[in-house]
Formats: sequence, C-alpha cells, structure tokens
Amino acid sequence: MGERNSYSKTDLDATFMHMKEDAMRNGQTKPGYNLQIATENQFIIDFALYANRTDTLT
Repeated sequence: MGERNSYSKTDLDATFMHMKEDAMRNGQTKPGYNLQIATENQFIIDFALYANRTDTLT
C-alpha cells in the first residue's frame, strides 16, 4: 500500500478526509480530494487537485 495505511474501495486514489457534519451530525470520514484554486480579480487562474489531507504543498 505504499505510504498510506488505508484506501477507498471505490476510488483507490482518494484519501479518507473529515467532511462537514451531515444532518445526523455524523462527523465521519469519507473518500475525498483537496482542491486548491488560485484567483485573480475573481477569475480562476490556476488549480491543483491533491490526495493529501492538508495543503502543505501549496
């Protein structure tokens, strides 16, 4: 499994991340991605999609 200790069965590239609480107030982890967007004058000029939980690479 490389550097990771868990994988999603439906998306092997996704990482389990804490999501917003749902209506049942379950703060559970779900497979997800970290999307970073750069804007200038309200226009998107760049974006990056990471499997990392944090934005330590930006």
